[in-house]
Amino acid sequence: MEDKRLAAIGPNPSGLCMCGCGRKTKIVTKSDRRHGHVMDQPFRFIHGHSRPAAKGPNRFKLRRHTAVIFLERRDGTVLGCLVSRKDFHRVRRHRWYANKNGKRASYAVAWIDGAQVQMHKHLCPNWVQVNHQNGNGLDNRRENLRGVRRAA
Repeated sequence: MEDKRLAAIGPNPSGLCMCGCGRKTKIVTKSDRRHGHVMDQPFRFIHGHSRPAAKGPNRFKLRRHTAVIFLERRDGTVLGCLVSRKDFHRVRRHRWYANKNGKRASYAVAWIDGAQVQMHKHLCPNWVQVNHQNGNGLDNRRENLRGVRRAA
């Protein structure tokens, strides 16, 4: 249904992403009727922007040493994600979602600069691998994350 609505809109004459972010899209190099791409016309959306983003950051609740960020899944369910208060300022400005991987674990993810980033990797960028000690992918407190640093 959404594809039919987009097909009725036609090509993107402005060259700006139609999700409302205001960023410029690339030019289509090959036509694709299924996705509505027209050669030599701008794409409608930047990859990852096919759905309008929710307005503003996530709802949250501050506790003594922990912040609880409420994440929404695609089916509408809401999950709580734990973050240390010291790291809260780094994740607060992004819109985070609960993403389920194939192993039944959920992780907090956000689209940052056009790429999907997991919260635990965003909090520990210098670590090659980041693990959750208690096995809960939504527990991103400092005391729960362990990892291996990159070789200098």
